[in-house]
Amino acid sequence: AVINEVFDFCETVGLPTTLAEIGLDKATDEQLMKVAAASCMEG
Repeated sequence: AVINEVFDFCETVGLPTTLAEIGLDKATDEQLMKVAAASCMEG
């Protein structure tokens, strides 16, 4: 699947593949849902 290719590429070039790797390992589900909703808004 394409997602596996993207994941493998990210690991190969050193890009983060987890929330913990970008400092979001302590984020709550509520906080993540707010970010997800905001990222899908128009404008």
